[in-house]
Amino acid sequence: MKVSRRVGLLAMAGVVTGALTRSSQASVPNSFSSGTTISSSAVNANFTAAGPTGMIVAYGGSSAPTSPGSDPRDWLLCDGSAVSRTTYSALFTAIGITFGQGDGSSTFNVPDFRGRFLRGVDSTASNDPDHSSRTAINTGGNTGNAVGSLQGDGLGIKDSTYSGFTDIILMSTSTHTTKSSISSDNFDVKPFHNGVSYSRYSEEHTPSSTLTTETRPKNVYVNFLIKT
Repeated sequence: MKVSRRVGLLAMAGVVTGALTRSSQASVPNSFSSGTTISSSAVNANFTAAGPTGMIVAYGGSSAPTSPGSDPRDWLLCDGSAVSRTTYSALFTAIGITFGQGDGSSTFNVPDFRGRFLRGVDSTASNDPDHSSRTAINTGGNTGNAVGSLQGDGLGIKDSTYSGFTDIILMSTSTHTTKSSISSDNFDVKPFHNGVSYSRYSEEHTPSSTLTTETRPKNVYVNFLIKT
């Protein structure tokens, strides 16, 4: 008996001794009846094909996978491509122009998740206070509190009062006493009385080397795929 491993699943060639049934929700390329000789490639093709059209998964490969005996168009990379509404009619039925309208007539866009994190639709949960300002990921796509809408990066800041100035007293109106980290250009000298000046200065801080051009957690790249 030959054992074949595919996508982490084991399938064995053999003869069906009873009827094999499948969920009506899944569309698979091969069906089997009692007495039929089956192959590992056919079973693995069914495993690969199982799942609803429009399903999105994380994938460790560099390109959309194909499986023996299955249509190579079973999966598409979520790279924002415009694809045929006819060729991928089942996917178009499932997602429509949620992620973009393509050319507006013969094509539509698959999701574009390159370099982006995914987030559940807020719906009525109020976990995303800015859900109404979300924009379309591609022309014609969904906006606001809906699947497919896009939100730019941001940094949440709590309401607070902060002063970046420090008050000091100088004993002369004609000279400035400064630290090496303080520029005299930052002083705002105000006359006081009895030869004493009241001065205010600001300090400039050099950003830490850990500061980046975006706010992000530690992360690892994968490719996202959508089931067609």
